[in-house]
Amino acid sequence: MLYLILAYLVISFLCLSAGWLFYEIITGSSSTANAYTRPIISYLISGLIFLTAFGQWLVLFLPLNIFTLFILLIALSILILARKKNILSFYKQIIEESSKNNFLFFLCIFIFLGMIVTINAGPTIMDDTESYHIQMIKWAQEYGSVPGIANLHLRFGFNSSWFISIGLLCPRLNGINNYISLNGLLSLWLSYYLLEKIFYFFKTNGFSKNAALASFVIIVVCLVNWPMIRGNAANANYDFITCCCVIVLFVEYIIVSRTNPPVEWLIWPCYLFTVRIINFPLLLLTIYSFFVLYKSDHAKKIIRYAFAACLLIVPFIARNIILSGFPFFPVYQLDFFQFDWKADKQKIIEMTAYIKYFNRVNNGNQSLALTRRLQFPQWVASWYAFLSIYDKIITASSFVSYAAFLIFRKKIMSMLQVNDRFFIWIMIVQLIAWFFIAPDPRFAYGPLLPGICILICILPVPDMRILAKVLKFSILSTSVVLLFYTINKIVIDSRYHNWVTPHDLPVPPVRKIVIDGIELHIPGRILDNWNPRCYDIALPCLYQIDRRLRARGSTIKNGFKLLYSDSSAVEEGEYQIKP
Repeated sequence: MLYLILAYLVISFLCLSAGWLFYEIITGSSSTANAYTRPIISYLISGLIFLTAFGQWLVLFLPLNIFTLFILLIALSILILARKKNILSFYKQIIEESSKNNFLFFLCIFIFLGMIVTINAGPTIMDDTESYHIQMIKWAQEYGSVPGIANLHLRFGFNSSWFISIGLLCPRLNGINNYISLNGLLSLWLSYYLLEKIFYFFKTNGFSKNAALASFVIIVVCLVNWPMIRGNAANANYDFITCCCVIVLFVEYIIVSRTNPPVEWLIWPCYLFTVRIINFPLLLLTIYSFFVLYKSDHAKKIIRYAFAACLLIVPFIARNIILSGFPFFPVYQLDFFQFDWKADKQKIIEMTAYIKYFNRVNNGNQSLALTRRLQFPQWVASWYAFLSIYDKIITASSFVSYAAFLIFRKKIMSMLQVNDRFFIWIMIVQLIAWFFIAPDPRFAYGPLLPGICILICILPVPDMRILAKVLKFSILSTSVVLLFYTINKIVIDSRYHNWVTPHDLPVPPVRKIVIDGIELHIPGRILDNWNPRCYDIALPCLYQIDRRLRARGSTIKNGFKLLYSDSSAVEEGEYQIKP
């Protein structure tokens, strides 16, 4: 735990500094006049995006190791030192503003930190993280970008800039599970932001009461539903960053203020597209913002923002091509290139079909064959029936709110400004795309949570004094519950007794196979898992040997390819199985 707390401080400082620099460069104006022109989380996330953009370019040519991080830190330091006076003023204002918070605020933050760091230091709890998330981070850290690793295991083609963020900011250290640290920190950032909104309401005599109420509803939902704040801290999943960004955009720019589209509307959707391409509808926010800038005759800003967007998207597409041969893997329909390392299109088609139907109904609840036979809207009933109770509440309440917006849109739209209305329409488009592509709620918590709170923007809230008392009692009660939850987890489960460093990753038994002189590792099952998982074992790790698999050269860095000739012509002698 002590290691994680130190890591949280260091990474937060780097992201905060990079975020300040991001706004200095992108907006072209000093951000020192008022440290809270934007909330701290905007600086943190924008700084994370700024660093990730550099990481995405570096990983195309270099592994993301300590040396790479050192290069980036030197570049960052040079840029910041040129503005030393401004950034010192920025941090001074942050300290001054933070010191105005009362004891109860810091007590709640301490309790949230205790819960998050306890879970984050514990064992990983997610099949995908243990199967391929960790391996994708390892590939970036040890080899950078290797052609055709999707031929080892198709899910290695799921390139995400979130893995680059982790690989860059959480360097590989022998004996320390550093792969999920950034997820735990992200849970803490969101908790801090939402608590800050609630307590700001307490100390300003009712200012921004809608934001406080929305923030409380969101924080309760995020705590009760395991995959969000708590579960996110136990894996390296790349869904929660989308949820965080959309929540901040909703609360900060729809409920709190009603300004022209901010810079975050231009840049954050581009980043989220590189996190997971299912976020493509959010790019409409970027397009809309460019349109508003064009109408306002801000040519210089358009060029600057477009360049920043390209810095994020171009290396993402390039790395997709390197890993799988497809620019938007697993979108096999957009197939523009021919490389010898290209992944098998037929297997991609089968995998995307599996993902689509598995996310409609888990095959543990209903066979995929039956799910595939059900047409819309028949499968909707099965989809909803097998959701967890928490996801049923979230999706139902969100859909009802969006339905109310559609049914009473004339009356509601008259109460909203044009930016607010456009944002809500984008959330609806995002949900429609998600619902028909892969309707697992964890992929869409971002637009679902604003749906729950959408009416808070419009409906009158209770008397401010009554609301303040109810919220204060509620958030303190929530914090007490979290304190007992954390203590109970530590007492009853020895896996959470990690006072200095995080819990070790399991080491499965490995079967070794040599192909073209390169040793491959196939893990066995451990810990009663239903499937074998690679965890942190040596690269390359895979689960099945395709008889067509070949190395593209004499080293791992050269990558892997498939022979598309008759598999029966493959000679047995080209494979060596090591005991």
